[in-house]
Amino acid sequence: MSETSRYARQLTLPEFGVHGQARLARARVVIVGVGGLGAPIATYLAGAGVGHLTLVDDDVVALHNLHRQPLYTEADVGRAKVECAATALRARNGTITIVPRAARVTASNADAIVTGHDLVLDGTDTLPTRYALTDACVRAGVPLVYGSVSRLEGQMSVFGLGNGPCYRCLFPEMPDAALAPSCAEQGVLGVVPGVIALLQATEALKVLSGLGTPLAGRLLHADLSRGVFHEFMIAARTDCACRAPAAVAARAAWTAAMTPSSTPHMAIPQLTASDVHYALRGEHPPRLIDVREPWEYETAHIEGAELMPMGGIPLAVQPGGALAELPRDTALIIQCHHGGRSNQVAHFLAGQGFTNVSNFDGGIDAWSIEIDPSVPRY
Repeated sequence: MSETSRYARQLTLPEFGVHGQARLARARVVIVGVGGLGAPIATYLAGAGVGHLTLVDDDVVALHNLHRQPLYTEADVGRAKVECAATALRARNGTITIVPRAARVTASNADAIVTGHDLVLDGTDTLPTRYALTDACVRAGVPLVYGSVSRLEGQMSVFGLGNGPCYRCLFPEMPDAALAPSCAEQGVLGVVPGVIALLQATEALKVLSGLGTPLAGRLLHADLSRGVFHEFMIAARTDCACRAPAAVAARAAWTAAMTPSSTPHMAIPQLTASDVHYALRGEHPPRLIDVREPWEYETAHIEGAELMPMGGIPLAVQPGGALAELPRDTALIIQCHHGGRSNQVAHFLAGQGFTNVSNFDGGIDAWSIEIDPSVPRY
């Protein structure tokens, strides 16, 4: 199945494109709690192409979960949530890695659960778990996308991103359990966790891909009984553990690891149909990479062009991929229908170190008009 077809709508976004998709493909995310919040989060992150999802939960599916946890069916009642969720997510996207972990996060295992991940999403509803997760994220320098719901209300934020505050900056000490009753005690309308979960999933995709401005240093509160959203600023507390030198250094290391290479932007040569025709007839012709869909290739293609659909390019440069072992000075011409998709791919490859990559501006449509009218237009 073509990765371009799967992710076509987000690949089309100019501010996302193949670069954003590649960052998602490399990302390692842990979702703690695969219930009312975690189930929708996992569904959308898997659908978006996040490359590695770890699901952590020690609960089993119950009948009362089904009104707000869309990953599960009546047939799943009594089974471990993480196993049911993993099965459902693999059926939705077989190209990513799903790791189920039947466990409850505690102060003793939180560090091990967070380690090795780029982002943590909090889908829990118990305070000890949340505080243990928060402290582990601070130590590891990994951002935490927080969400919580109650009745017809919910709130969410992104903690520990850059110089932003952590959860303890907002709530320094764990309150008495009686002051923070769970959904089981207060009840919740089924759609409420879904609304907050989709906001959390949105923030996760923004953090991972570099898209937009994450909700760091701000708390978004939703009063869904009135359809009202409020935003509150959150200040980092100078005496908080997240301001300690080791925590600051850990966040800086995360930022460095997640920031794309600062290699100077390479100007991509834009070739006409005549330029491409001349190059292909030369003594040392370049490789012509066609990044369209298979059906487009079957409809019309240039002889000798290699089909590599756009959505699969991020994987093609990874170890074992079609372009992984290719010398970075290999001459490449990237081609699509009119030149838009190919231009995105050419810039992506340049960012991966390919130094001799050009875009076929006008694509196969220009080839049909100017070089070979026997190639069908579509």
